[in-house]
Amino acid sequence: MTGHINGHIDGHTNESALARRPGVMTIGDLAAATGVPVKTLRRQQDMGLICTLGRSPAGYRLFDQTALGCVAVIRNLRSLGLTETEIQSLITSFDAGGRLLGPPLATMLRRARARAQARISELQQLQQRIADFERLHHHALTGQPGAAHPWPWQPNPDTCCHDHPGDERHGDGPQHRKQA
Repeated sequence: MTGHINGHIDGHTNESALARRPGVMTIGDLAAATGVPVKTLRRQQDMGLICTLGRSPAGYRLFDQTALGCVAVIRNLRSLGLTETEIQSLITSFDAGGRLLGPPLATMLRRARARAQARISELQQLQQRIADFERLHHHALTGQPGAAHPWPWQPNPDTCCHDHPGDERHGDGPQHRKQA
């Protein structure tokens, strides 16, 4: 998203004109102001989610206060579970026809809710597996002698990947020792 802004035409920036403009930021400045990592801001700007003034002759991405608003909108939509691709689609559809954002946003929110519900189900299943394991191995987990069930993942020194003195498979054997 670039345009003609004092000192900026078609992606080329007159550095001296921008230097006189208050509020012009590099991507590092934008990251510091928003708390969003530079890598994320680059990706979002490349996707067209963040408005830019273009680049300086040295190649720095330049932003104004509008970018702060873009980042705030992205942050809000992401907090509702929308993906960056969905946000891009929403912005593209708005830019293309200026149509109301409500209906497509409602559809995306339903999808986000379904993803959240699927994740909740996965986490509930994980909680159940943990509870079942704790119940099954209660004696061993509490350090009580005579655990009725052996650990299902009991390490075997013959097959486990721990270094054992003299074990040639793990870098401690004779061929790996320095000759004195």
